[in-house]
Amino acid sequence: MHSKKESIDHRFALVDQEDQLRFPYRKVQIGTQQEGFVIGPDRHGQGLYVDRLEEVIHAVVFEGESARVTDDPPSPGKGSNSLKLHAGRNVKGYVIAAELRHLVRGAKLAPLGTPEDYLQGRRTTGHEPDVVWTSIKLSPQSLHDVQNGRLGMYLPGQNWSTIKTLLHDRAADLAPLSVLIALSDTDASASWAGDVIQVQTRVGPSAWVELEHVGPLDSPIRRFAAAT
Repeated sequence: MHSKKESIDHRFALVDQEDQLRFPYRKVQIGTQQEGFVIGPDRHGQGLYVDRLEEVIHAVVFEGESARVTDDPPSPGKGSNSLKLHAGRNVKGYVIAAELRHLVRGAKLAPLGTPEDYLQGRRTTGHEPDVVWTSIKLSPQSLHDVQNGRLGMYLPGQNWSTIKTLLHDRAADLAPLSVLIALSDTDASASWAGDVIQVQTRVGPSAWVELEHVGPLDSPIRRFAAAT
C-alpha cells in the first residue's frame, strides 16, 4: 500500500473555506483490506470503496455524497476526513481537471476551475496591486526580529516560477508585487505583508523569497484582498 501522499488523485478536489484543496485518495478498508477511494461516511471503515475517480466525482457533485479527502501535503492537523459539497462552512466548491470537466456538465454547481488554475489564482489582479498569498509555519517572534523591513525566507506551496515571471514582466509604474503572510498553515487571514524583490526557485513549487517593506498590517486581510 502506498503512503497517503502517494495515493492522492490531484485531478479533483473540494475547496474548503480556507481555500485549501482537499483531494480524494485511496485507502485500505479496515477488516476487508479492500483498497479504493471512499464515498460516504467512513467513521468505522464502512464507506463505499470504489476504484475509479469518476465514481467519486459523480457521487459528490450530483448525488451530494461525501468523499474521504486530505490536503497535500497531508497535515497532522487536518489529517483526513469525509467532506461534501454544501457542507455549510466546511466546503465552498470544487475544482476539476480540464480532461474530466465533461463529467460535471449540467451540474447545478459549476467548478471553480482546474486545480492548477485555482492554486495559481491566489492573487488579485486589475486596479489593485497583484497579491500573492502564502501560509507558513513561522513563529511570530521570528517576524518581530526582522531588521530594516527586509526578510528572506523559504516559502512552500506556491508556483514561484510563475511569480518570478510576473516580476520580470511587471511594468515599472505598477505597484510592487506583494506577499500576504499567515503565521500558520490554517490561518484564514494574514497579519504581515512584504514586497517581493527576488525569487530563487527550487525544485517543485517552493522557493527562497526575499521581501522588503515587511511589517505587520493594521488589521488582518482576507485571502484575495490586496495589501494597502
